[in-house]
Amino acid sequence: MISAVRALAGGLIATLALSLLRLRLAAQVGLGDDEAYYWAWSRRLDLSYFDHPGGVAWAIAAAIAVVGEGSLGVRLPSVLCGLLVALPMAALSAALAQEQGRPVGPALLWALLLLQACPLFALAWVFAAPDALLLLAWAGAMALAAAALQLDRPRLWLGAGLLCGLGLEAKHTAVLLVLGLGLGLGCSAVGRRQLRGPWPWLGGALALVCWLPVLVWNGQHGFISAAFHLRGRPGGAPGFWAGEATLLGGMLLLLGPAAAPLVAGLGQGLRQRSLGGLAGALALPTVLLFAAAAPWIRPQAHWLAPAALVAVPWAAGWCQQRPRLGAVLVAGSALLTALLHLQALSGILPLPAAADPTVDTLGWEEVGADLEALRATSDRPDRTRILAGRYQLASQAAYALRHSDAVVSRVGGRPDQFDLWRQFAGDEGWDSILVETDRYPLGQAQNLGGGCQPAGGRTVTRRGRPLRRFSYWRCPGAQAPK
Repeated sequence: MISAVRALAGGLIATLALSLLRLRLAAQVGLGDDEAYYWAWSRRLDLSYFDHPGGVAWAIAAAIAVVGEGSLGVRLPSVLCGLLVALPMAALSAALAQEQGRPVGPALLWALLLLQACPLFALAWVFAAPDALLLLAWAGAMALAAAALQLDRPRLWLGAGLLCGLGLEAKHTAVLLVLGLGLGLGCSAVGRRQLRGPWPWLGGALALVCWLPVLVWNGQHGFISAAFHLRGRPGGAPGFWAGEATLLGGMLLLLGPAAAPLVAGLGQGLRQRSLGGLAGALALPTVLLFAAAAPWIRPQAHWLAPAALVAVPWAAGWCQQRPRLGAVLVAGSALLTALLHLQALSGILPLPAAADPTVDTLGWEEVGADLEALRATSDRPDRTRILAGRYQLASQAAYALRHSDAVVSRVGGRPDQFDLWRQFAGDEGWDSILVETDRYPLGQAQNLGGGCQPAGGRTVTRRGRPLRRFSYWRCPGAQAPK
């Protein structure tokens, strides 16, 4: 039987090798729409932002300071999170295997394979989003909490609290991590005894201190983040069946065939008291909250990613007991992950443009050159801004023009961070160039005053297939609707 040391060394070497491959992918593929949005945040660092706390923006800014501008700098924090998360998840899987009397070596390998093979996790370890930091914080806090309960070392709650603070700086849903750890303490005899001492409370205080910048910013802005997430998210109420199918079905698709051991493993964790009963405490609040909310707001499948992460140690045990079936299922997810990465690199799958999220990464370098040329040939280049109808397009245009002095602003679309960056108290004296794409609803030019006129466009192709059409408009003297 493979030893724990060899298994850990082999798993970490494989994880490092995959991380190096992801760095290459990160550098070669253009930014997605939301990634460009987070990059725009990193250019204007703040305590928090309209959609999420500031962790992702600060991480991107730090990475760009080290490796320079470009998609590699934007995505480097996610790749590093994918590398670092292997350590707490290996520790959790080893602790669970020891508790259940299973060999530790295979448990470590299965856990690390699941972390790298499932598309849900593998995509988080490449593309820029708050979720990578959240998952790293979740894994680390869970590992320290399990050790605090198993080994009766209450001082470890200080580290768990600090990691909760990191999670709260990454995404508002880290509140569920804090809630889960509190439930874990309350449902464990050891935890209840530790609550009579200072350490869990000091850990909670550390988490609160880390969260204070987010709370202060939201207080200064009328708690717009809470209002947006609780009642202002776009998409409307999908209804019960559509909402649950989108959430749970989408989650299963993102996990691929490895969803079977993860769901089975989570079920085992919920039935057992292993690892201090943390499986239920850290997974159930997330699953129940978003399942209850799915009929009322448009759900996103990746919201359940922390629950899937919690399931990994038990899923590793499930695969360890069924190695052949586990190998087939994990290999299936790894193949799906590889196809998704190849799709981002080369468009190997002939997907319809509307169903291919990698289309968002294409064409912006050329569009940026077009916009700069239109601006340079305008009557007043120094008084000509670039407008876009949605935050996605405004962010991508800003990234494409990052070496230019062009000013980019948004008109139309849902409320977002651009509303807090209003750069024109009045629009008098400015000409505009509007960029639109058929990936999103058209017609913004008709909403602008000043007589917008068509100024050409560009069709983006890949492998000879047209994927999206950009349209440009000159709008002299146009005033953005307030």
